[in-house]
Amino acid sequence: LMALLDETTQPPLFSFQRLPGEALAAVTFESSQRSGSSPRLYLEVPSGRSPQEHFTSYRQLSAHLYPPAPLPEWFKYQWLSWYVYYMDVNEDVLVRQIDQIARHFGDLGPWHIIVDAGWYVAEGRDRSEWRSQDFEKFPHGLRWLVDYAHAKGVRVVLYFTAPYLNARQESWDWLGLRTLAERHPEWLIPLDEEEPFDDYAYDFQNPDLRQYLQLVMRDFFHRYGVDGIKLDGLGSAGDAVLYSAEGGAFSLSDRVVGQTMEVYRFVHEEATRFRPDAYV
Repeated sequence: LMALLDETTQPPLFSFQRLPGEALAAVTFESSQRSGSSPRLYLEVPSGRSPQEHFTSYRQLSAHLYPPAPLPEWFKYQWLSWYVYYMDVNEDVLVRQIDQIARHFGDLGPWHIIVDAGWYVAEGRDRSEWRSQDFEKFPHGLRWLVDYAHAKGVRVVLYFTAPYLNARQESWDWLGLRTLAERHPEWLIPLDEEEPFDDYAYDFQNPDLRQYLQLVMRDFFHRYGVDGIKLDGLGSAGDAVLYSAEGGAFSLSDRVVGQTMEVYRFVHEEATRFRPDAYV
């Protein structure tokens, strides 16, 4: 089991080789560094019998070095829309779920629902961007739904994904933010090797993009009044290929992956700025 214990600007590369019948093994580790010192490497031969047990020591050390943020007091039971409705989520089905939770399960303790992908205009349609609520699915708007849930004692967490998107027009494509890509190509890093481009990543170094996303976070916590945010997509790029077969250390994909901690920090800081007890 190998893992970094310090933040780096680029993803690490590990290799491990032990020939059959040999007791010794060759371990290779390459990584970038933020300062003059090398990042610390965790290396363990696990003794547990299950995958869960294999990570016990690493999890304990990681929690000691980087204590997890405390969960809000209202966090306990969760219901997620994605694996029930996928992109077909809408106001009517969520109201029914909220009513069922409040009527039959509210005595168990605090509940929250996650309104997953599908609440915003996506799939490459006109106005497909983060500040466009899908009023065909939510005719009263998200604020009405959140207020309805709160009146029933149920909290609401809203879906957001970064840093990947595309400009394709395809049904069920929650990353299909064509309008955003066409209006602001300067905010994006093309992931395709040649034109026409349709796979992108946000360029978090662009101050105008950050200002736009700050408005998106303001929409979440002021305009809609949600209690938390689900951050998705940092480990996947949809159909885009992030690594070449050669695994170039300074390729464009590495530039994108190097933004990961910036995305985490940005979302957490903006969410807790608007709502100190936000669940992220």
